[in-house]
Amino acid sequence: MNQSMQKCLGSLKPGEGKTFKNMTVFPLIAQEMQGPGYITLGEAFSLGTMSIREVNESGHVPELWAVNKGDNAVLILDGEELRGAKQNRILNASVLLKEHSETIIPVSCTEQGRWHSVGPEFADSGYVASSGIRAKKMQSVASSLQSQNSYQSDQGEVWNQIHHLEETMGRQSSTHAMRDTFESQKKDLDELLKSFPQILDQRGLAVFINGVFTGLELVSLHSAYQKYHEKFIQSYGMNALMARKKQF
Repeated sequence: MNQSMQKCLGSLKPGEGKTFKNMTVFPLIAQEMQGPGYITLGEAFSLGTMSIREVNESGHVPELWAVNKGDNAVLILDGEELRGAKQNRILNASVLLKEHSETIIPVSCTEQGRWHSVGPEFADSGYVASSGIRAKKMQSVASSLQSQNSYQSDQGEVWNQIHHLEETMGRQSSTHAMRDTFESQKKDLDELLKSFPQILDQRGLAVFINGVFTGLELVSLHSAYQKYHEKFIQSYGMNALMARKKQF
């Protein structure tokens, strides 16, 4: 572990944990961390400086073409969803797009039943994939990195996880879009958002579901974490909702 990472982790302090039903969240507090400056994907879209399209007219499921026309680097998180074009996708790894750059980014499909364009460009879906889908996806991405030096996922396993999400939550859309299942649970997800507000100097969170450690998120800039807090809560919240369903 390098000195920067040690310093970063050493500066973290857990805040007071809060519990709502079967989900417990501990905020992670730290002063501003050293590193490059950047803005979030949502901010870049709002500024009109980010363009993400299919790699060509025919499209290629595991890759998209990202153009950052702005003066700021742009962070796109692992599991962050893009909606539109030929089908919705999620990022296979966190990517920091350099200012004024063009990059092919690795993605997985989250909408199995659609392969036709609804517009030339992608938009921010507003969601990060559920923590369970992200974990399963990253297992295959890690394997792909070792064997092929690529960030390719097991697309079939991603679809299986989305079908499992649909079945558990009792919501199946015509295109098996992950986003539709999130939208169908908006009332319960909003309840979770109210239960876990972000706090001063928060840079991340640690989450427990049914008393079991589920995951940890950490973002170096407070300005960026502010934009991602709700997405993180919804990502883990969906797994908490699934766990509740399985108890009955």
